[in-house]
Amino acid sequence: MPQNSTILSSRILRLSESLNSGDKYSIEVFWQEIENSRTPIIEKIENNEDHSLVTFIWRGGTDLSNVHVICAYINDSGEMFRLGDTDLWFASYIFPNDISTAYLFMLNDIGEPVTADNFVARVKAGLFPSDPYNPDNLLGGNTSFPQESLLAMPFAAEEPWIGNKSNPPHGKTEKMQLRSEILDQDRILWVYIPPSYSLSSGKYPWLMMLDGGAYVDLGVPIILDNLIAARKIPPCMAFFVESFSHGTRHIESSCNPDFARFLAEEAVPWLDQRYQISSIPEQVMIGGDSYTGLSATFAAFRYPQIFGNVLAQSSPYFWFQGMDREPDPGEDQDSDWLIRKFENSVRLPLRFHLEAGSLETGVDPTNKAQTSILNSNRHMRDILKAKGYEVDYVEANGGHDFANWRRSLPRAIIFLANRE
Repeated sequence: MPQNSTILSSRILRLSESLNSGDKYSIEVFWQEIENSRTPIIEKIENNEDHSLVTFIWRGGTDLSNVHVICAYINDSGEMFRLGDTDLWFASYIFPNDISTAYLFMLNDIGEPVTADNFVARVKAGLFPSDPYNPDNLLGGNTSFPQESLLAMPFAAEEPWIGNKSNPPHGKTEKMQLRSEILDQDRILWVYIPPSYSLSSGKYPWLMMLDGGAYVDLGVPIILDNLIAARKIPPCMAFFVESFSHGTRHIESSCNPDFARFLAEEAVPWLDQRYQISSIPEQVMIGGDSYTGLSATFAAFRYPQIFGNVLAQSSPYFWFQGMDREPDPGEDQDSDWLIRKFENSVRLPLRFHLEAGSLETGVDPTNKAQTSILNSNRHMRDILKAKGYEVDYVEANGGHDFANWRRSLPRAIIFLANRE
């Protein structure tokens, strides 16, 4: 059992002392208390009003060789420690009191690099679980991303556009399937129809989000209900296009011309045949997170006559051809490929919301430029502004996670939907 000096949490320390004194039932009492409360355990720090001690816990026995907690605010490996021979694993960290962030666990890590393929297999095997003692989850069952738990610290900013506090009129969200001959695939998408939708109301502005299942899980339809009811945006439609699979997502979304063609030449005409959607680019938004934000930017670059507004969250603009696969002969292998495309082309009729997290400072080992998502977004911002583009740029207090992206979505949608 760890020595008391290694245990920062007073709650875990009391449990350790009880067990050391021979009270073998104290661990069961602890788990009963956890069942009736919630995790992580948040404890005040003496003489420190700006931070709290956060203790993550996991319940598991001899079937586990190791447990890690994954969170943008954790700088080390996130390794958790087992309390003696009990089934309690724990790790404590000091967090700012004004942030909210996502986290999940990693079980039985064998030390191999996480790739797109083995990540999917490990998620299916339950090796990247969310926190069973935290009822606040960010993702549900509509995406191949693992479910994440939400940690909202005591003074975290509220998200006024999430939930149904004002009981706004509700739109309708339908799950549909679209056949792509270009990709030779069936694609899942969700259609959000605003509460005021009418065939006699003319053409509606619209939003297309890639990684669509994740954005449905994040509650974007509810966000749109609230923004429309508050007249922050005009009534609009939204389409959420899901990735074919997590294993192929990075190839599909890395400035892939076939995927951009699918969106512009198949998906948009298919939607136009079925719904009252505007053909005016200024009334059309396309967006995504991480790789799909890169994909949305590329689609707008290729098809500005369709997509007039780009919503890109934490996009890896350092991308270069061949980064995610063996390069074809003659491909451009210099980093910042898409940034240079914008820099060297005439200014297009596009507007942008770009964002990156203040913690997104890590360097991908495949990135020749040895730069981060944060710095590459700053670079993209500077190039776009120098070319005369209108850019709403945000450096959010957070990392590469859906908590960060959900929090900034309402601002992005309000900015892009109100084009003068």
